Amino acid sequence: MFPPLFLLILFAVLFSILILVLEIWPWCSPADSPITRKASVFLGIVIALIVGYICLSMWRSHRAEQNMLALVNGDRDIRLRHVEIHGQQRRVSCSDPVVLRYLESRMCESDSEDLKSGIIYYVVFEFEDGHWFNAHTCWFDGGFATWIEGIPGEGTQPHIITLLKPVPAKLREIIDFLDLPYENLPQPHLVLTPENDAP
Repeated sequence: MFPPLFLLILFAVLFSILILVLEIWPWCSPADSPITRKASVFLGIVIALIVGYICLSMWRSHRAEQNMLALVNGDRDIRLRHVEIHGQQRRVSCSDPVVLRYLESRMCESDSEDLKSGIIYYVVFEFEDGHWFNAHTCWFDGGFATWIEGIPGEGTQPHIITLLKPVPAKLREIIDFLDLPYENLPQPHLVLTPENDAP
């Protein structure tokens, strides 16, 4: 899952932090300090774990962004596993393969036409490799826009995804759900999975 070079660099960084704490901490502590060498070891491990978690999170975020960029630039090998939309006091969860394959095909053909006015929703795109990308999107009649670098209002150019007909029935259900005024929502959550088709 992680490239060997990245793991090697991460291990070297964490090991260096641990050694640095073990070597420097006793010199920084007063002679009568209650902090023992065992406490120094514990502190070094905690710091190394925190740094490691931050490094892994940054790497995963970078991989997710690369997946998203590849998808909107036409890489049809990128696969979605799950999409979640939330905002405007509602939430959508979709793992239906028909919807996901359709979204992939349309996102591969994104363009840079002028942004239309619409409703802002926060979308989590989860990929088959386990990474997920959090994006601001603007949904309008006939499609949606997504920002990969930057957010709405910062002047960054969004990717426009046009939803050409025929639109899958479940995606049409999602769009109608997002368009409904809050007071007309039958429920605040919409969950779409392949099992929804079962009798």
